[in-house]
Amino acid sequence: MINNKQNITGNSFFNIKQDIIFLKNILKTILIYLMQKNFIVFYYLPHLLYALAFYFINQPIVVLWVLYVLVPVVDELLPQDWENPIKEIEEETSNTLKFKFPLYSIAALDWIFTFYALHKLVHDEMTSLNRGLLVYQVGALALFNVGVGHELYHKDQKFDKFVGTYTMIKNLKTHYAQEHVFSHHRHIGTSFDPVSAPKGTSFWAYFGQAIVNQYMCCWQIEVDKPLLSKKIFHYTMEYILFTLFIYHFYGGWGTYYFLIWAFLASFTIVAADYTEHYGLRRKEISPGIFEPVQHKHAWNSANIFSNYLLLKQQRHSDHHVNPYKDYQNLYIKEDYPIFPCNFLSAILLTQFPSTWFDVMDPLIGNKKELPNARAKVQKFQLKFAIIASLISLGTILV
Repeated sequence: MINNKQNITGNSFFNIKQDIIFLKNILKTILIYLMQKNFIVFYYLPHLLYALAFYFINQPIVVLWVLYVLVPVVDELLPQDWENPIKEIEEETSNTLKFKFPLYSIAALDWIFTFYALHKLVHDEMTSLNRGLLVYQVGALALFNVGVGHELYHKDQKFDKFVGTYTMIKNLKTHYAQEHVFSHHRHIGTSFDPVSAPKGTSFWAYFGQAIVNQYMCCWQIEVDKPLLSKKIFHYTMEYILFTLFIYHFYGGWGTYYFLIWAFLASFTIVAADYTEHYGLRRKEISPGIFEPVQHKHAWNSANIFSNYLLLKQQRHSDHHVNPYKDYQNLYIKEDYPIFPCNFLSAILLTQFPSTWFDVMDPLIGNKKELPNARAKVQKFQLKFAIIASLISLGTILV
């Protein structure tokens, strides 16, 4: 009788497990079909994040928890994204308003939320903790603003280039477009690129240098390219005018919050650049001459949820080989350098240099280390998720 009960229990467990595998396979089949067809709805995931940001404006810890805890968990549960768009679909969707509209609307949402948050910080009663968390949240969401700007200033149309450049003025980063196009893409993976960190360089040693060198690089670009003359001068004057605009309407405290999140935005941008190219160097063929940019010179991630949330920024290799290819049509292959986690978790990981080196250094040029790297990252993510969830719960209950 006992054996029969054990057999029934065992069979039930086996059936449940089989059902879960069956459902996952159905989900995977549906997702693959939709990804191959470049299903537009996926690219509105950032809008849901901004909706949460508006709804939980008084509890900003919720959105930060979603970004750094929930998104990695969802990525782990869903199948990885190795699907590339069908050629016919790629040609059909290139440079269309249908796929530009998510970019324009994200930029608009980001600006609206930024000034809504600024108004609340200046005029409403908030606890010091929630005030600090809201400032940090605005800085963290700059990743989406910069992602949109990055995509648009790679376009041919003047309107797109204008929006892509000036959406970042609220981060005091309009010069980023100039440095990115005329320096980073040219010098990626070399000592001439201010944002390609060599192996063994910690994020904290790299951060300050990268910010200063990016800005100074723009002055040098204008020396090399006279047609760009005075652009960086104009950007600098615009930074001053925009800061004065904030001061005029929001006063000293508003300016204080604005400058903090401009710094946090730079922090987030530099952390993203650091993760995307860490340790990947181009071979120097002769003094000052390097091998062509290839897919092996940037990191990628196949995590599906964050891939759409970040508008395919995680397919970074193909972007550098084909810089004018639309975000929805970027490719990924298993022989590209692959991160053991999504970009959001990687940015978080950069803050802990010893863990970062332990995960990433063995992986450079050695794909066999990927399973070990994933195991290390998952251990880190689990610890972080538990601590962050407890802190988030405590913050909400206080």
